[in-house]
Amino acid sequence: SHLTKVLCSGWPTPTSRPPIGIPAGHRSSFEIRIDPLTHRYYVYIMASRGKTLYVGVTHNLERRVFEHKSGLIAGFISKYKVTKLVYHEDNSDVQAAIAREKQLKPWRRSKKVALVESVNPLWEDVALRWYSS
Repeated sequence: SHLTKVLCSGWPTPTSRPPIGIPAGHRSSFEIRIDPLTHRYYVYIMASRGKTLYVGVTHNLERRVFEHKSGLIAGFISKYKVTKLVYHEDNSDVQAAIAREKQLKPWRRSKKVALVESVNPLWEDVALRWYSS
């Protein structure tokens, strides 16, 4: 098979807790399958408990969400604790994904909220299904 397996780890340490939103007792590493023949790029919206929004773009959505939840990203993301994946869309063209991120970032908050609620009216963390047993 042309799929590459990547094992991600880094938590918990003996004194740490799992990243926000990941159930306690969940195994400390997870496998991501990367298909080098079909690159995907993701525009995503993360939210805090108070619904502060962050728009980003990445080629590895699972890893990026893990970084958000683990507090591994300094600045705005850690300051406002935007740890909940509430929206994402994918694209096979990196330039189109970057252009879409640049399109969404300057939108008024109300327009971003409408986009999220068009597919996720309850503001559920759609990444939680990755960590279910």
